[in-house]
Amino acid sequence: MKTVAWIAGCLCLLWTAAVAAAQVSLDLVDNDRRFAGTIAYTQFMKAPPEALVAEPPYRSDRRLYASLELGDGKDRGITLVLDEKGGAGTGYDTLYVDANNNNDLTDDAVIGMKSRKSGDRTMMACAPFDVTVKYSGGAERVLRVSVAFHSYAFQGMPEDGLEVACWYHLLQHVEGSVPLPGGEEVRMAIYDGGFGGPNGAFADIGADTLVIDRNGDRKLEGETPGPLSRVIRAKGALLALSVDPGAMRVEIAPYDGPWGDLKAVWKLSDRSGIVSGRVTLSDSRGISLEVDTAAGQAVAFPAGDYAITMGRIEVKDAAGVVYTAEVASQEKVTSVKAGEQAELELGAPFTLRPVIEGAFRTGQYAQISSVLLGASGEEYSSVTANGRGERPRVQVLDAEGIEVAAGKMEHG
Repeated sequence: MKTVAWIAGCLCLLWTAAVAAAQVSLDLVDNDRRFAGTIAYTQFMKAPPEALVAEPPYRSDRRLYASLELGDGKDRGITLVLDEKGGAGTGYDTLYVDANNNNDLTDDAVIGMKSRKSGDRTMMACAPFDVTVKYSGGAERVLRVSVAFHSYAFQGMPEDGLEVACWYHLLQHVEGSVPLPGGEEVRMAIYDGGFGGPNGAFADIGADTLVIDRNGDRKLEGETPGPLSRVIRAKGALLALSVDPGAMRVEIAPYDGPWGDLKAVWKLSDRSGIVSGRVTLSDSRGISLEVDTAAGQAVAFPAGDYAITMGRIEVKDAAGVVYTAEVASQEKVTSVKAGEQAELELGAPFTLRPVIEGAFRTGQYAQISSVLLGASGEEYSSVTANGRGERPRVQVLDAEGIEVAAGKMEHG
């Protein structure tokens, strides 16, 4: 088997014998353009979402309550209250936040808001603010939150039936250098959400986003983000990653589970060549690892059944046209068995599967979409040729094979 897997196994054994895994806490860092995080949603109600110790003297009897769900402790809800400074019916312009997360709204700063109306909808915003987020085990972090509010007043809705929604996301992520077995370090960052709902925990396997320095230059620029995984690849070896809620404790240890080899194989026409291609494979246990599909080399991989969470391919044909596409799959595309080499077949033969929307099957028109499938059932989307999207050609035949209609899809 395969020299790569044998070497990776030896490295893991040597590291295990040499050094115990070290634990560190990642630092809060302001978000940048690499990844902005995921936006969460909550709805305002007339009653408090949790029991409050004390509330301020409100100006309006139409005040509304909501909760930001952050952290993983017992008290993960941070209460918000919208009030009208000028009294009922004058418009929501005041926000109370239980920023210190003690269920007392009288010892926190009052936040002013600005609003803009567009038709039946009013958009409200305020400056970002800090909140104390609690984690299981007693740990806490102060996180900065950005919020935006939309209120809707539909025709015929009673005055006290105004619907108000809140969208919120964190403006920070956690980042730092984590010791590897053997004494070296690897730089990594964890963003809240991205592949699932955000909650400020920075520890949700498969839901939060991990960016790791794979090339060893101690920088994260240019690295591909992927789901937070229980197993990572660094310095050519498989490693086990453990993250406590809040990323207050992060630990990397040698991976001691069963593993085999995985090789990605692209099947394309003789006229085409792979310029670049990477896919992230994930399983049901919370393992997500990226594979360089253009390298054509086998790499050590934990045993298991894998689907493609995300990926991108770039292909150049003989005429110099560069095609790009996003790759993913709903179902399993490959299985890795301990001590064996598996192949992930990608590309040809391609199948274009039409999907007819049932609601549009009557009358003169039908709404038809398509799914482009590859050799292992992977789905290709956002296909471009030299940066431009191509509209698929369509031919509709009747039961006897006679052409009824033909042309290009209207919207691609």
